[in-house]
Amino acid sequence: MNRAAVLVFILYIAASSASDSVDPDLQWKTPKIGQGITVNAKIFYDSTVDVEGSSENEVTKPKKEPSIDDFKKLFKLVQEYFHNNSVMINIEVKSAEKVQEYFHNNSVMINIEVKSAEKSDNIGVPYGHTGEYELDANATLEKLKSHVASRPHESDTIFYFFSRTPLIIKEGSQAGNYSYYGTYHTFCSKLTSAVAVFYNSMEYIWSAAWATEWMFGLPEYPTSIEQNTYFMLSTFQRCQKSACSTKCLQKCGVSGE
Repeated sequence: MNRAAVLVFILYIAASSASDSVDPDLQWKTPKIGQGITVNAKIFYDSTVDVEGSSENEVTKPKKEPSIDDFKKLFKLVQEYFHNNSVMINIEVKSAEKVQEYFHNNSVMINIEVKSAEKSDNIGVPYGHTGEYELDANATLEKLKSHVASRPHESDTIFYFFSRTPLIIKEGSQAGNYSYYGTYHTFCSKLTSAVAVFYNSMEYIWSAAWATEWMFGLPEYPTSIEQNTYFMLSTFQRCQKSACSTKCLQKCGVSGE
């Protein structure tokens, strides 16, 4: 895609946004994108993931295994984050909602539906060396992809694997610690969308939110709102119900392939 097409696209978004604004100064207003898009989230987690149970003792609360409702609350917040930033997707946790709030807060109006949440200690791949227990991030991702390969799913499905064990990539004597490690720009494509996520707590949404952005095609260090908008529109136009994304891109003569 040439720079001229990108520039035309950005100018179209800016003009459309300004024309819809009642602000006399025509200040930038992030367009709402992702309406009609649903992320079907299927969750896996290992034995290191727990949540606080109810207790009369406010000092020490027992730990318990998370339920699908716990993951639904998490992804609801992530969805709200996107919506507040004009990304109007829905996230369905079919296996695990705070993540949903994150997107809504950024006007990304997706919906997130948690469809399932399954415990599995067979996905994480440890390095197997002495010292602190760590997961090989790349090997764990490949194991997750293999684990779900035979499961029927649509292109709008994202498979998440949560673990409190650090996700590491080692190169020689150097080791990188990742908050998530997953497939890039695979949402609504022919490739499987899968990601390993470092779990902190059900109140900490950032790892899950950033992981979801990564599969939407956002770079790790985006430079501008316009760039974020373009990357997500080019991804969402691959989804069946993303009429807004398709319209915006067609105005510029740009293909999202």
